[in-house]
Amino acid sequence: MATPTVIKDNDSGLTVKVTKWGQLVVAPIQYSTPITIEMNVINTAFNFITPNDGSSIVITDIFVAADKNVSATTPADVEIYTSAAPDSTVVINSILQPRLTRSSNIPITGLNLLIGEGVWVNGKTNDVGILLTIMFYRVPVEDI
Repeated sequence: MATPTVIKDNDSGLTVKVTKWGQLVVAPIQYSTPITIEMNVINTAFNFITPNDGSSIVITDIFVAADKNVSATTPADVEIYTSAAPDSTVVINSILQPRLTRSSNIPITGLNLLIGEGVWVNGKTNDVGILLTIMFYRVPVEDI
């Protein structure tokens, strides 16, 4: 015998739903914001996400593409990382280190990467012609 149950936010009155197959229907906390930067200077920090006081960053998607200026034989090394400053190439934590050759791309979707409070998300490369898009949203620290 089933027991009637309701999952509800007492503040807003919103409830969650369950499909007829028993799947809990959920939605993202927020919608993602895309940031796209062409990384066209070698060994330079490119700032993608600036920290906000009282919130952490959640990365949902990353798309990295190499244009025709990247070598077809020697891959471009790219690093996405957290740092203590927006212009720093010093890595606190590495998030992703793809290698791309000319006209290649790497889409990474469906992520749920929590980035701690107070750090910048930066990128750097050893080649020119890298287009990098990071999609993210912010979540209040007290909700984590």
